[in-house]
Amino acid sequence: MKNVIFDLDGTLLDTLPDLMDCVNRSLRAFSLPERTKEQIKASLGNGSAHLIRTSLPGHEAMTEKVLAYYKTIYPPKEGANTAPYPGIPALIEKLSGAGWRLGILSNKPHGAVLSLRDEFFPAIAHAAGDREGTPRKPDPTGLFALMREMGAKPEETVYVGDSEVDVALAKNASLPCAAVAWGYRDEAQLREAGAEVIVRDAKALYEALADIIGNEK
Repeated sequence: MKNVIFDLDGTLLDTLPDLMDCVNRSLRAFSLPERTKEQIKASLGNGSAHLIRTSLPGHEAMTEKVLAYYKTIYPPKEGANTAPYPGIPALIEKLSGAGWRLGILSNKPHGAVLSLRDEFFPAIAHAAGDREGTPRKPDPTGLFALMREMGAKPEETVYVGDSEVDVALAKNASLPCAAVAWGYRDEAQLREAGAEVIVRDAKALYEALADIIGNEK
């Protein structure tokens, strides 16, 4: 059985517009300076607490208050601008039709992961986000738990992500990794993080997944 576990933000979904809006709304609520798109983009990948803390230079003591507010407005209930990357819905359909078991593992809060999964990718049966008691990526604990839930063997599983966190996670779990170049890190950053397989579109990702699993057998 072939298995693929995806990161969410920057891999399956472009969540940056809504993340930027909600981070800056949270900052405005406490009369704090707003952040640019590039600053927020650079802070993604390590969970909401990291995102908010690094959005508060000089005001880190406000992290808990701003984070609590942020969690009340993200993901937005109305006017959301989150969307799948080009070719991703068709890729998910193709993988599912070809018998792959699919999962999502994210450092985004667990409730937000499930909400976005249900909205955009209901065919993906297994999904997990940041939960109390489980270390965030790149610690592999959550990944191993999701693999057990899926019945996924390491030799039949690929992890797909868009950041140095995802590359490190796959390494820590001794899993092959496909890194996507359309997310929140560029190819140079991915290569510096140790990514060996980097793809530029959904078609190339499908081909890479089939090739990786074929090589693993």
